[in-house]
Amino acid sequence: MDKIIKDFQGGALQIDFIELVLVQNTATDPVEYCGTGYIRQTEAEGLTLQLYSVETKNNDFMKDLNSVARVKSGTLYKEADYFTLTGKTLDGSVWTARNILPHGNWHADHPNPIIHASIGHCERGERSKAASGMRLHYFDKVDIPCLINQVNFAVCGFDFEVKKAETCFAIQVKSKDPLPDHLEVKIEESIRFLLAKTVSVRVIEGPNRHLQLYSRYPSSHRTYLPPPISRWGPAFNSHSWQLFEAYLAFVLPDAGAYWHACSNHLHNACEASANALDAWAIGLGVAVEGLAGLLPKELDPALKTKLEALQQFVNAQVSGNADHSEFAPRIRGMMNGLTTIRAFDRLNALAANGGTLPALVKDWTALRNRGVHPTKSGVDPSQIDHQKLVDQVHNVTAMMYHIVFALIGYKGPCTNYAEHEFPERAYPPEPLKTAETTSATSPALPASPGAPAKTKPQPKGGKHLQRGHE
Repeated sequence: MDKIIKDFQGGALQIDFIELVLVQNTATDPVEYCGTGYIRQTEAEGLTLQLYSVETKNNDFMKDLNSVARVKSGTLYKEADYFTLTGKTLDGSVWTARNILPHGNWHADHPNPIIHASIGHCERGERSKAASGMRLHYFDKVDIPCLINQVNFAVCGFDFEVKKAETCFAIQVKSKDPLPDHLEVKIEESIRFLLAKTVSVRVIEGPNRHLQLYSRYPSSHRTYLPPPISRWGPAFNSHSWQLFEAYLAFVLPDAGAYWHACSNHLHNACEASANALDAWAIGLGVAVEGLAGLLPKELDPALKTKLEALQQFVNAQVSGNADHSEFAPRIRGMMNGLTTIRAFDRLNALAANGGTLPALVKDWTALRNRGVHPTKSGVDPSQIDHQKLVDQVHNVTAMMYHIVFALIGYKGPCTNYAEHEFPERAYPPEPLKTAETTSATSPALPASPGAPAKTKPQPKGGKHLQRGHE
């Protein structure tokens, strides 16, 4: 097992099979290929299959050619288009891989093809339902919150051990009871939030020599979204795992193989930051709108009843008038907004309850409308106030984390990206006093104990963003 992981991390993995069977996912006359071959790692850190078939069932060169002609561009593959692979190695290990789209190379001198396919995930053995531990391996170079190369803690009823190296890290989790299904997904969601990086698990170790290998998740080469707690502040090592616990507890009840909606919005904001500043601003603004939709807020029942009655009255008046009936569909769409709680309303409610600052809500409105609802075209880039745009991006980043903190119930130190030099502050923020506000677009949050505020401004005139430690 250690050799497989070492080879996989080093880009030199090859698993040779003495027996391979590739079967189509259909109940009637499935195509089947049998033979020998291997699974090999590619230069792009993916996995690829090569099967030298010696027996082919329910397929030949002409049938295969006709199946290619039936492909419709722009449509998703159907279940019957996929194949399942089962292979046996020399030591008796059985490997499986699913959701395979094979491509056959047919030669005139051979009745059976050579099969090629990309593999996203392969597995040795089967996961035990009673498994109470596993280890996740990440081949990503990131900063892990620990003063030494190892940290141990217990959260959500699990015991964690995190070990880091220069170019990778591993997370081991144990429990007294069997681990819940898809726990690795929830751990990955939480570590992505903590680091603000698109890290992806590459190997999962389980008991009884159970092993899962994953191709690298597609992501941008470098992103610039900063983490909720900057890695250069004292709280990064002292409070990061507290934040990890809060987020894991938030997403864990949402059992399933897919991300929580909150994680999806955070991922979009992270990936958008890899692009131009305008694209980053749009992606960030839309992500905050999605996160705002997760905030709890309902219309007062009595008010909702009145608004619904008003909707029916206006719609009936327009649709029943011969002069205006042609506008009835448009009026109906406009009136639907009366009972819809907008993201702006949810954010204002959060600010009213002390979960964020009103000035940050205004910055989000300006930033989102600038990118998603532009009012002018052909703007001269030389006339754009780049410092204001950068400030708005940082301010909205701060509010994005305020929303997540409110959702997961976190209270403690965080990094305030709404203030230049990004000092540590405490969440939730306290209302600002007018005299203490440094600027309309850069409000200061209350300082956490031992973290003095920094107010040194950035030099004016330049258009290059000073990222500092981030």
